[in-house]
Amino acid sequence: MFTCFRYYLNVKGLRYETCRKNFLHVFQISIKRLRVVQQKLLLNTENFGIDLRGLQHNRSNKLPEEFRGLLRTHINSYLTFLSHYKRNIGNPMRPYFHHSLTLAQMIREFKLANPTTEHVQNCDHVYREEFRKLDLRFGNLRSDTCKKCDELYVKKLDTNDETELMIIQEESRLHHE
Repeated sequence: MFTCFRYYLNVKGLRYETCRKNFLHVFQISIKRLRVVQQKLLLNTENFGIDLRGLQHNRSNKLPEEFRGLLRTHINSYLTFLSHYKRNIGNPMRPYFHHSLTLAQMIREFKLANPTTEHVQNCDHVYREEFRKLDLRFGNLRSDTCKKCDELYVKKLDTNDETELMIIQEESRLHHE
């Protein structure tokens, strides 16, 4: 069966008929892509304009959400702290892990804590992915105070006056906000 198609271009609200070669050139599509669209039009496919990629339920390698939840629970089980230096950069309430802790160490401990769990041996990349989603960081190996904090601390040690101590504490509180 031979079917003839006509090709049109809309230019400033006006519809112009054109040849196939020009149509392909204007829309920068291949002849194969055009042929697939024409075949779908001829078959009168019900879901012609709907993209069905990724909607199948045959993902054998997809990890269950329960396993990802187990990973998140394990990551959140470590102690975190708020950094003094990093509070002005990005998220001021972002928790940081201790500088001696590493992601590789966390993965190793997860595998040791869950040896019988399915998928645990090949979970390194998923663990890293979940870690990134939680927006966590590792702290720096430096003192977590600044010059201003140190000055206020020394002032606090030197004073014996209650009102002056309250002023210093208020100044320290304002500095940490």
